[in-house]
This record gives sequence, C-alpha cells and structure tokens, in this order.
Amino acid sequence: RTDRWQLPGGPLSLRPPALPCGSEMHIGGVRVSVSFIVFRWGAAKIPIKYDSHSWGRAEGSTVSAKFMQLFFNRAVVPRLGWDYEVLSVFIQHSDEFAGISPGFLASLCNGRTIVALYFLWPIQGQQTYGDKLPCTAAYVDSVPFFDLVTRVEACGIPTRWPHHSQLWRSLASKDWVPTLCTMPKYHVPLTTRV
Repeated sequence: RTDRWQLPGGPLSLRPPALPCGSEMHIGGVRVSVSFIVFRWGAAKIPIKYDSHSWGRAEGSTVSAKFMQLFFNRAVVPRLGWDYEVLSVFIQHSDEFAGISPGFLASLCNGRTIVALYFLWPIQGQQTYGDKLPCTAAYVDSVPFFDLVTRVEACGIPTRWPHHSQLWRSLASKDWVPTLCTMPKYHVPLTTRV
C-alpha cells in the first residue's frame, strides 16, 4: 500500500507520531507494530565463545547470536509475525555508552511501540574495553551501562529484556541479599555490606 511509504512532511494523517524525546527528525520507512533496539556485543576480535555443555546446545548463552535468534523466533514471531523491526547497537567497550543518544535511536525507529533489549553482562570491577585490553566477550562496566539503561528508560523506551533498570541493578549488584536476609521466610543467610 502506498500510504505506508510516506515520509514526514506529507499529510498530517500520514506523519509518524511524536517521538518520546529529543528533537531529531524521524527518517521514515514502513510502520511496524514494534521496534526493538537491541544492544549486543560487537568486538570482532573478542568473539562470544561459550561451550555448549555449560549453556545448552539449543539456546547458547544469553549474549550469543544463537540465543537472540531463538528469542525472536520463539517469542516475537509467534506473537507479531513479521510486523517488527530490529535496530542493533553493537558495543565494543564500555566507553561507548556515554556517546549513545536514546533520542536519536528512537528517531530511527518506525514502530508504534519502541522497546529496548540488552544482551550484555554488566559487571563491577575489571571490565571490557574491546580491543584495548584482553577480556571476556560481552562483559561491560556496570556504572556506564546502567547510566545508559536509565537514560533510555527516561526517554520513554522501556526495557523488555532482561529487566527494568532498577530491578536489574539490584540483581546484578546483589543488593537484594542484605535486604532479604532480615526476612526469615526467604532463608537467605545473614549478610552484611562493607
């Protein structure tokens, strides 16, 4: 249908809806139900290699291309068919998070709904710098990573994998352990923070 290929500036009824934030201009294209902004590992010299006996032959690790393919084929396609788009953001090192503009990413999307998926592992301490230091694939520094996730969510783009930023930060930093150790029904050993 010809009305699906109209660019901004046409009749008001064909203009894309206002974007969640930023002043970037919408580029145009075919409207879809959902736009997925996928943040994933992208350092070619440090590939994702995980043994199948640890992660499973069918699934792979939660940061692998195999896992993402199964995620879309088993969870997205059965619900949406092919009425979605994926915008991939490849990350090589944690320094790149500060330069990512959520408003600009949203301006590239054509979905009526825009959501974010993060296939990276935030850690504290030694972290990944792509080609700068030898390291393990997909590990990123938690401080700039969660700053990005918070900025993306503040822009109106909710996190749909794996958790929203507050819960994910609590789980990744293990802040939940000292909190739940005071409640006997959870059977968490007594814990203290230093």
